[in-house]
Formats: sequence, C-alpha cells, structure tokens
Amino acid sequence: MTQSSRAPLQLPDTIEDAGILVGWSLEHEYRSPPIGFHYGDDRFTPASGFLNPILFEGEGHLMTIAPTGSGKGTGCIIPTLLRHPGPVIVIDPKGENAAVTARRRAELGQKVIVLDPLGIVDGETDRLNPFDLLDKNSATLTDDVAMLMNILVPEDVAPRDRFWVSRAQQLLIGLTLHLIIDHGPEHHHLGALRAAINQGPARLNEVAQAMARSPHPDVQAIASNFQIPAPETFGGILSFAQDALSFLRGDLIQAATSESTFSYDEITRGDPLSLYLIIPSDKLESHAPLLKIWIGSLMAAISSRQAPPPQPTLFVLDEAAQLGPLPQLRQAITLLRGYGLQTWSFWQDVSQLQRLYPADWETMVNNCKVLQAFGANNMNAASGMASLTGYPRPWEILDLDYNEMLLLIGGDEAVISQRPDYLKDPLFRGMFDANPRHDLSREILPKPQKPQRVYTRPPKPARSPSGDPIHPPVPLWSEWERNAVGEVIGIRRLEGDALGKKIRASLKSPRLVEWGGWPIVKGKWEDLNPIAATNSLQRIWPRLVPNFGHGLTGITAVRRLPLSFYPEAWLCEGCCQEKAGFAGFLTWIETPDRVVHLTGTSPPIHQLNAEAPLRLDDEATAKQYLEFFCSAVHGQAGAFRVVSSAKELYYGKLPDAPIPEDVLARIRPCELKREKGDEKSGGGDAKRAKAAWTAACCVQYGSSVYASEFEIGTDGMVQMLGDEVLIDGQKFLITLFTAGMRTILAPVESPDDDDTGSEDG
Repeated sequence: MTQSSRAPLQLPDTIEDAGILVGWSLEHEYRSPPIGFHYGDDRFTPASGFLNPILFEGEGHLMTIAPTGSGKGTGCIIPTLLRHPGPVIVIDPKGENAAVTARRRAELGQKVIVLDPLGIVDGETDRLNPFDLLDKNSATLTDDVAMLMNILVPEDVAPRDRFWVSRAQQLLIGLTLHLIIDHGPEHHHLGALRAAINQGPARLNEVAQAMARSPHPDVQAIASNFQIPAPETFGGILSFAQDALSFLRGDLIQAATSESTFSYDEITRGDPLSLYLIIPSDKLESHAPLLKIWIGSLMAAISSRQAPPPQPTLFVLDEAAQLGPLPQLRQAITLLRGYGLQTWSFWQDVSQLQRLYPADWETMVNNCKVLQAFGANNMNAASGMASLTGYPRPWEILDLDYNEMLLLIGGDEAVISQRPDYLKDPLFRGMFDANPRHDLSREILPKPQKPQRVYTRPPKPARSPSGDPIHPPVPLWSEWERNAVGEVIGIRRLEGDALGKKIRASLKSPRLVEWGGWPIVKGKWEDLNPIAATNSLQRIWPRLVPNFGHGLTGITAVRRLPLSFYPEAWLCEGCCQEKAGFAGFLTWIETPDRVVHLTGTSPPIHQLNAEAPLRLDDEATAKQYLEFFCSAVHGQAGAFRVVSSAKELYYGKLPDAPIPEDVLARIRPCELKREKGDEKSGGGDAKRAKAAWTAACCVQYGSSVYASEFEIGTDGMVQMLGDEVLIDGQKFLITLFTAGMRTILAPVESPDDDDTGSEDG
C-alpha cells in the first residue's frame, strides 16, 4: 500500500554506522529493525526530513534478482564497494567496478588486487596460481588436487560421457601430483600441466614410466591409466583431458595463472584485501573454467579458516548465471557462513537460479538474509519476484519506479524501498572515479517518473484463538458491478459446442476458438449457480494481475473441479464473452483461505505447493497434478497438453497427409511409477528421494506430439527428462495464457490458404 509524499524526504550526506546499505526505507512510521539490521544515525529520520538507511551488519547472504541494464551496479554493487570496510572478492565482467571503486578501496586501507588476464582495465594485471594451494608435504595433497581437477572436469555429465570424464579427471590428478612431487616449483602451475597433457604419444609414454617410478603411491597407481592397450580408448580419455585445459590457450591466460602476486594465506586470514576478477562478458562462457578454478581455490582458502576473521569476506558474483552450475557457490551459500563468508549473487530472473540449481535453489534462497528484486519488464518476471519474496501483489512490482525495488530482509516482510544510487546520492559524493564505459554527456540512468512514495504496510489479518489467520471478507463490488455480473451469470449459460465458433480478434491476429469439451484439466466439472459464481468471482477480482484486459461483466458462467493434490481446493474457470464472441477463460485456484490467479507461469504454483500443502499420495493424484501443471504453465508455443488417445487431438483442419495408424497407436494413457526413498541415506521421510513419481506420457506442444518422460518432485517441481517426436507439423489447437486469461488459438494459416487475402500474425 503506497501513497505519494507531499514533500520528498532527503538523503543524508553521511552514514557513520557500519553495515551494507541495502536500501532506503520509504516507510515514515518507525519500526524496530530485525536482528542484524539497523536504520543508521538517529539524527537522520523521517521526523527530521530524511529517509532512513537500511543497513545490514549481521551474518548471512544476499541475493538480487534484476534483469540486465536495470541498475544492479549503480544501485547495489558500487555503493557497497564504496562503503564496505571488510575484504571483498568481486566478479567484475566489465571491469567497471574496479575502475570506479579501486581508489576508494585503497583509501579504506585495502590492498587492491586486479586479476585482469585479458587487459580490460588500464594497468598491469595481478596473477593467481591455483597450484599455490598444494603442499607436497600435506597429508591431504591428493584430496586437494582432486578438488581442483573436479572443478576443471566436472562429473555432472551425460551418462554416455561419464567413463571418459572420470578417467580424464584421474589422468589430470596423476599428472598434477607428478608435477608437484617429482618436479621443481617452476613446473607448479596450470600451464605446465597443459604442456604435459598436450605432448605426443611417445613423450606421454615416457611420462607414464616416470610416474610409475614416483615415490607417491597415488602417482604410481594413476600411471596405469596410460597403460591402455586400445589406442582409441586412450585417445578418447586424452581428448577429454585436453579439452578441460583448452581455456589456457594463449600467453595471457597462462601468465595470469603462473607465479602469484598475492598469497592465499591473505585470503584465509581475512586480511584487508579487495580482489577484482575481470573477464569480459563475451568471454564468460569460453573462459568460465578459469573463473571457476580461481573461485574454487579462493573458496578452499576460506574454508580452511580455523575461526572466522574479525570482518567477513564479501563475495560479489555479478551475472552469476553466466558461470553455469557452480558447486562452490552452492557450498558457499549453504555451508561457509560460519567461516566468515558472505555471498551476494546477482541473477537476471528466478528461472536462472531454478535451472542451474534445480535441487538446491530454494535452500540457497532460504539462506539469504537479504533479497532484492527490481526491473521487472513483464508480469512473468514480476510474478517470479513476488513468489520468491512472498510479496502478495505482483502487479505493484511491475509498476515500480526506476529507483525503487522490492526488499525482503530476514525477520520481516517484503516492502517497497528506494534503491541507492552512487551517482546521485549525496552520501557517495567524492568517493568514486569516472566509469570509462559511460558517456558523461548524457544521463546514465532514467530519472524517477513519479513523486517519492510513502510505503504503508497492509494490515495483518486477525487471528483466531487457535492462531489461524482470520481473513477479512473481500470488499463488495459497486452496486453497478454486482448487478451487471449477477444479471449476466443468471441469464447466459455455457452451452458447450453451441459457442464453438471461430472468430478473428483483429487483422493479423491468431484466430480464437471456443472450448468445446477441452478443459484445462479433464474431470467432472461442476457448473456453479449464479450466487456461488458471484461469490467466487468476488474473491478473485482483487487478485487479478493488472494486464487482465477484460471486465468481469463479460463472464458468462463459472465452473469448478476439485483438486485432489491440494486439500479443500477447487480449480475454477470463468468463460469470458465479449461483443465479438468468445474471449477466453479466467482460471484460478480457490481454497478456504487463499485465491491464486493462474497466468501461465510457475511461481504462483510453486508458492501454493509450499503453503497448501501439496499431496502426491497416489497415482491418480500425481497424474492429475502432472496434467494440471503442464496445462497451467506455457512456453513460447503454448502449454504442454497431456493427451491419452488420438481422439483428444483437435485439429484446426484435417492434416494434409494422414498420420500412420502405428503412430496414432502410440498415443496411450499416462503411466506413472512411484519413486522409492533413498535407501542409502537411511530411509524415512526426511531422507526420501527428491523425485516422488516418474511419468511416461504423450504431450501435445505447438504443432507436435511427443512421447515424453517427466519427473515429479515431492515439492511439486516438474522436469522433462526426455522426449521423442511422434507427430510433427500438424495444425493443432493451442492453449496460451494472454492478457490474464487462458485462450485457445487455432493454427495460423499461411496467406495462400486464406481466401480472404488477409494475413494472420
């Protein structure tokens, strides 16, 4: 809940208190800060005409969700680097953070290290040799080498490649041990390892013989990897090992990983050190192994701490998704807080996090004390941000001004706050240097378009003696709305195929086709009487997303279906008619204490899964959930519609060529298999496997039908494990969520097929 302030509050020009500035509070009413947070100097408060800073000085991690170009550097990273007194490690793809803040970091008493192997910023680059972690006299030497090689040759590969990857990893472990134990310090670097693995067969045979004579038993054992009779087999292993080190090509990268200009001990001790890791954005994918082994070795140095240092090390990962899956990041967020490490990761949207860490993304989020979200460009992005933070009104996120953000701090609810801006906030005046990538003759960022808001929290629901929330009734519609909807619902009824006419919404638009027996989920739907329909619509009306482009006076009927996987839940659909004809279906889920509008995205479903709760106790329940999830979440070509027989395939018109009977015969009912618990972990609900069910079924998506295999997780996550095309290039009807409604689109015909000569878009 917000309102515009009559006179905008000012920002203080100094903050004497420590802590990471995570936002400016837009709340004018004083509230006690949660543990680990405070609001700065008592001299600068709303009562004296200033916005309160929100400062984070406790333990815990931070996470920001914001698309590219939305101001992450200006509002989050650079303001923090200009103030934070502790050691920092910064992934800086463009080199902007180093250019703007390095001088200030030195003024704060920090030793500034710039790892810039490709020369993005001015000045000579520092160097970091990951092999400096390896002590030839350590009892854990083999384990330390294996840790580094696991970063370079990760084992999470396709089953067909596991043999090659595993043997390549063992080969590199053996060669690295051989270099560390049997050669001098001049060979203790990645460049020497690459030179060793890229030698010809004859020279490698000599290396194998030398390894067999090594005093280290692990080197002797791994030397047998070279003794493979089949040249093709050894050649395949060697190829995988060489590919793992291909990022070292060129003198610049090898020089940057040679003799170090600073010590890992400085990282372990938590010395005042600011380390910038600079790889240009267009090289992040090709040079990801370099960043990964640097990051992995730095995390290893931190995890070797015997006690946390006085100041935690802040690890800032800009564009975290560009690094791909990074086990060290997962470990850092879930395990390393006690070692004096704070991570601040930046993601363009929630789906990046879910895709890269499907089994751990929720745990990673739950370990963060600060969540920021801003810059949503559409309702899909806003819904993801709302679901992640628990903010109940996603349409407000879409309406945020450029300098505003959604902020959730540990122990509090998500609120709208003002984002810092190092270029405009007086606090940072004189601290920063010019960004060489910015044109100083023009405005760097858009100016706010609205007056400064005053954020007021919505009232919390009262609670019953048992502690359950008592939800207040939804405010009644206006008399005009109530009469209009009641009249429409009372007079007009859904007639099934009677409304099945093809219409054109407008020129160059797909053709909308009325539902004739094609519900979002198959089952026994119940038509609601006018009173029940009106009550249900009253509940969903305040929760519609703002891009719902239709009035409720166009709802001609409401029907509902009980959902077995949510307790006391109904799946509801309202048939929406406009003057031109059928428009679509307003679709929502209704329970005794909540209503969820379905818009074709997954975050509202995942949030409901966590709260409802979700039940997948038997095959029928799991099957209904899979059919519901596939139909309620769409991709670019519409929803994934589970089909059980060829009769369920509706065509815009008959196919030009008949589909072979043997192909149609393969369209069969869905088959589900319950997954057993993880017996190795001891069994029990707390240890059971993440997957609850696997399903083999046929799905129609766009113009194709696939034989697909799905995995249904205990938390409701649905993943497609594989698919095979059965039918392709046909003109099926398509379900798509648009303008807040589920619509059914006929296939678009080419101009040659349209006798009117008009063109469908």
